[in-house]
Amino acid sequence: MVPLLITMDLETARDHNIEEQNAILKTINSDFCKLNLPLTIFLTSDSLDRFNEGIQKLNTPTNEFGIHGFDHSINENYSLLGEEEIRKNIEHVFNNIRNRLNRIPETFRGPYMSTSSLTQKVLIEKISDLIFQYVRREWIL
Repeated sequence: MVPLLITMDLETARDHNIEEQNAILKTINSDFCKLNLPLTIFLTSDSLDRFNEGIQKLNTPTNEFGIHGFDHSINENYSLLGEEEIRKNIEHVFNNIRNRLNRIPETFRGPYMSTSSLTQKVLIEKISDLIFQYVRREWIL
């Protein structure tokens, strides 16, 4: 079998009908379930707030969720942002995904495919912190 990786960037398209966007999410969920295909969904924090019901239906063990930024604005270009703004954005979206979906994001794709060495540094620090927390918790238990 040939491995298949399908990804979707989910941000709020403010120039489109929100109800139509919700309907598309329902169709995607139905189609992918019928085909038994996994999906990687890159979420902006505002899309998680706006489309929470549809995203909850995609929250299955076979699907992955990734960070796609705060709101996908033109100013959210990770190749141009400073370290503190990167850290603040990633932390905010990370916590939103963890709190709403009861899981941690598995991946990252910046808006407009943007990234930087500072972005990678912040992500590595976040992963290291998660590993440390897990090991510490297991060791204490």
